[in-house]
Amino acid sequence: MDDSTKGDRQAADTNRAIPKTLAETDVVSLDAAGAAKTNVKKRSEPVGITGGGAALKAEFGSRYNERELLGEGGMGAVTLFRDERIGRDVAMKTVHKGFQKDATVQARFSREARVQGQLEHPSVVPVYDLGERPDGSAYFTMKRVRGLTLEQIIVGLRKRQADIVDQYSERRVLVLFGNVCQALAFAHSRGVVHRDVKPENVIVGDFGEVYILDWGLAKLQAATGDELESAAFMISDDEDDGGARKTRAGTVLGTPGYMSPEQAIADAPVDERADIYALGVILFELLTHEPFHERGTAEEVLASTVLGLDARASLRRPELGIAPELDAVCVTATAQDPEERFGTARQVWEAIESYLDGDRDSVMRREAADKHVTTARAVLEEAKKDLSKAVAARASALRELNRALALDPTHDLAMRAMARMLTYVPEELPPEAEQELEKQRGDNRRGFAKQLSMAFLAGMLLFFSDIWLGIGDEMSFIATIGVMLGMGGILWRIGIQGKSTVANMVMLTLLGACVGLSTLPTFGAFLLATPITTALTLMLIVGLRMPRAMWLFALCIGVLGCTIPQGLQWAGVILPDLYTFKDGILSIHLGHTQTQTLGSLMAVTVIVIGVPAGIIGQSVDELNSAQRRLFAQGWYLRQLMPDDVSKQAD
Repeated sequence: MDDSTKGDRQAADTNRAIPKTLAETDVVSLDAAGAAKTNVKKRSEPVGITGGGAALKAEFGSRYNERELLGEGGMGAVTLFRDERIGRDVAMKTVHKGFQKDATVQARFSREARVQGQLEHPSVVPVYDLGERPDGSAYFTMKRVRGLTLEQIIVGLRKRQADIVDQYSERRVLVLFGNVCQALAFAHSRGVVHRDVKPENVIVGDFGEVYILDWGLAKLQAATGDELESAAFMISDDEDDGGARKTRAGTVLGTPGYMSPEQAIADAPVDERADIYALGVILFELLTHEPFHERGTAEEVLASTVLGLDARASLRRPELGIAPELDAVCVTATAQDPEERFGTARQVWEAIESYLDGDRDSVMRREAADKHVTTARAVLEEAKKDLSKAVAARASALRELNRALALDPTHDLAMRAMARMLTYVPEELPPEAEQELEKQRGDNRRGFAKQLSMAFLAGMLLFFSDIWLGIGDEMSFIATIGVMLGMGGILWRIGIQGKSTVANMVMLTLLGACVGLSTLPTFGAFLLATPITTALTLMLIVGLRMPRAMWLFALCIGVLGCTIPQGLQWAGVILPDLYTFKDGILSIHLGHTQTQTLGSLMAVTVIVIGVPAGIIGQSVDELNSAQRRLFAQGWYLRQLMPDDVSKQAD
């Protein structure tokens, strides 16, 4: 909407009480005590323009130059004029021709001009002139204002119009609303109740000015205190009916949807708390972008007003995240019982100001948190260029993010960055971390080495029993026992020191292959050499936590330890051939009794299967436990984050 008002818009505001005629004006004097006293006096001349007839027409025509219609309502219109005497544009409000001979309407019109003109406040459009046009119709001129009404702003926010959304944040809307509260507080202090406060009657100027329009329904209350008496208006509410009658009982004054329950009931007393109810409705609509009372017929809206609604804006629009403090303002301002509402419009503004003070603190804290997040990002980006600074950079970034979350625990970017840092595992570890990890591996090797030493002791006892029973070649068994003693010694030293050097791992791998080779003269290449070599190779790889290069080496040695002797035996180069193949049948010539052979094979099989399986199984348990702990840590950390943040961290 452009300019002071879209006409009167008073067609819907029916049955208004009418004051005395335009010709009756007030002459004010001060008594000895300084209190204003009013005398009513008949004037034969219009206010503002002197003279009559041709002189009046000439004076009016020479001063006011009509430009364009600005707005029109049911009872009057507002037109843009050029005031040639002052040299400025003014908005001139007039009554439609159909009401020009209605003395009560003319009196109401005059009273509106005087009420508005005497409310000297930045949020009340100043009145410049009051009088009669040459055709006898009443007029008054006022400042021309440009801007949007609160109604247009609410509609724009509801429709998500980009220009409105960008310009009118919640904070700015609340500040504008606060200006309305202060203007009404001023009017109430002068004994004036607006009685028709609504978004359509509040205009926001192009530079943030706020104006309350249409004081045609204003009610004047008797001054009750010295302060009010000294500031009381020069007219009294007795003038509501042109001096002939007071406001009629049962008359409904106001706009359905914004009038208070006591206005809707009509015969209930009305004071400034009626305006406070309207303020609560306006605040609700500014927060939710939708009507407080559902639109319908006047009777339906009035019924909703009398019955009452839940005024918590957050319930109507939970997705907007409306603060509970603002909910409380809406609920208190729109209470059905006037006694339960705010006592003054200033109290409404103070509640809003208190919220904004806290909101300002939140804004400052968020801005500070933004700076810490920016710093953390910059530090991490710099660390990518120099890996030697990665540890210090991550520590510094974590400190910055901690500060950001301390300032604003709900800071989205800080939580996302923190989630990534806590759940992301870098490919490379710094030297100090490698040392700590190696210490843990050393503890694992120590336990493994001690267990395997005991396993070799059991294996040596088995081979000693085989010698005692006369199974196989004694020299090969003695060599095997020697190899196993060498492995046991190395493993025992690893168990004591908790360290496994590359030299130790190489020696253990070679000796492990030799243990398998030592069984060739007795059992051949296929019977025990392969499983023993395989089992020892796997135990050493898993138990010693060999790095990639080392376990690949151990794998190659294990394969060669089985394949080379088998090839040499097939060729009959170094070992006797214990196998014959005839008519599809493979025969093994061990030279032992059935009991000796089967008993020895059974014992070796139990050791070859049981010892490696037990040691590898224990290592797998440790790996599963570590994986479980890491998963649990990441899972519980994600639960501390909002859902959208935790999903991105997965």
